[in-house]
Formats: sequence, structure tokens, C-alpha cells
Amino acid sequence: MREPTTFQWLIGNAPVSLLVNLTMLASIWFWYVGQLNGWLTVAAIAIGSVSFRASERVSRYSAWKREWDGGGGRGFRLPRIPGLKYATVFAVWLAFAAMALDGADDGGAVQIAVALFWIAAVVMIGTMLFRLGRGPLSRGRAGGVVAVCVSANIRSPSVSGAISSLPAYCKRLIGFASS
Repeated sequence: MREPTTFQWLIGNAPVSLLVNLTMLASIWFWYVGQLNGWLTVAAIAIGSVSFRASERVSRYSAWKREWDGGGGRGFRLPRIPGLKYATVFAVWLAFAAMALDGADDGGAVQIAVALFWIAAVVMIGTMLFRLGRGPLSRGRAGGVVAVCVSANIRSPSVSGAISSLPAYCKRLIGFASS
């Protein structure tokens, strides 16, 4: 796997990506309430989407690199802070809730946005409670980058054994099958 570019490392690391995407969301909100130019919002959406894709690329590369450096065993992992993800989501939700409560007195279009926010909040909380209620056994196991491990043979197979274990399309490609 190729290493991400310097630009992807710059805008794809977690703190920068979080700030860029929060700025994008804030610019959408300020455009919606009429306090920001539409072109700036379009630029913020473009930069936010590039940052989001770069963040995914950096995360995939980092997971692959940890797996590679681990040599098939359990790779290095940073210690997890319990509940950090939920605390961050809750803090962001509180900020948007404060904006929604502040905008509840405004005109009809803002009230529609506030109502949609609260509907989305109820759906999100319901989904989270449903997922938490399922329990750990019904959740799928988190798959790493390496999904299949094949044990190594003690000795190499014979040439005829190796050719016979090839799929039919491979045999046709190398010319060992008659068709």
C-alpha cells in the first residue's frame, strides 16, 4: 500500500479533519441563516469532502501499517480512552442543539431546520440505544486489514500438485488446460 501524500497527511489527520469538517458544517449553517456567501459555503463543502477522503486514506494506511509492523501478530495500538468518541459526538451535538434553540424564534425556514435537527437527534439517539441494546454477541467482529490467514506448509507442493490446485481460468491463462 502506498503512503498518503504530504497534503493528505496534513489535512487527513484527525484534529485537522475534525476542525475542517466542523467549519464546513458551520458554514452550511451560516449560509442557511443568511449570514454567509454561497460561494464560501461551496468552497467549504469542497475542502471538507477532500479532508474527509484524506482522513479515510490516512486511517486505512495507518491500520495497514500497524498490521504490517505487527508481523501478523497483534500490532501496536494506542491505548483507547473509554467513551472519547461518545463524549466528542455529544459535545458537537450540544453545540448544534444550542444553535437550534437560539434559532427557534426566527422565521419559518429556520424553524423547519430546527425541527429537522430535533427529528434527526431523536433518530440518532434511538439508533444508538438500539445498537447498545443488541449486546456484544450479536455485533459483528471488527475485521482488521488482514482478513484471512493461511498456515504455511511444512514443505513445498510438487509442481503437478500446485498446477492441479489452480482454478480453471488460471490453468487456461498459463496454457495447462485443454479447451
